[in-house]
Amino acid sequence: MNDLNKDKSLDFENALLNFDRVHAEQILEGALSENNAFEVIDEIVSPALTRIGTAWDTGEIALSQNYMAGRIAEQLMDEILPAESPERIDYPKIAITTLGDYHMLGKKVVTSMLRSTGHSIKEYGNMDLDKLVEKLDEDGIDLLLTSTLMLNIALKINELKKRMDKKELKTKVIAGGAPFLFDDMLYREVGADHMARTSSDVYKLIDQYKEEVHQ
Repeated sequence: MNDLNKDKSLDFENALLNFDRVHAEQILEGALSENNAFEVIDEIVSPALTRIGTAWDTGEIALSQNYMAGRIAEQLMDEILPAESPERIDYPKIAITTLGDYHMLGKKVVTSMLRSTGHSIKEYGNMDLDKLVEKLDEDGIDLLLTSTLMLNIALKINELKKRMDKKELKTKVIAGGAPFLFDDMLYREVGADHMARTSSDVYKLIDQYKEEVHQ
């Protein structure tokens, strides 16, 4: 990243944290006059959102700031790359579910963050485990993100994995949400493949998946 884009990324971050959509949009418009969309995403948007996610993880900002920053960035990214744009990053194929948990904020944060960095992601609503397994198979999902607030819901991953194994699905399950923050080993106990503490962890796991597949 050149110094100019680093400065723009920091300015973009500040605009998001101040909920200043107009200024954030101006920064991206200026950057797009000199770079293509993916350079803007890689060098300005993604680093800013990664720093914001880390700041939330360390308690420097509130979850509401993290969420609103992601929403504003998602809206701006939809202007650059519409939801159905063929330029959207569609590999690996990603989906997200709350497994029936009605606390949706974590799911919305992660979805916004991924879409704001150009990724396609399918949102699965509240469906029973059999239907969820059918959708994973039908859509050819590579990575399933789970976002739960309640422990009893998080424990459903165990049953989900059993049904996925019975169907011989290769989908990797990434666990996230409050129960997994309180217990670092819980994701192993419920049979998830990985745990993501923050949205930036999700980016790392996506990159890790790509590397593993192409080894």
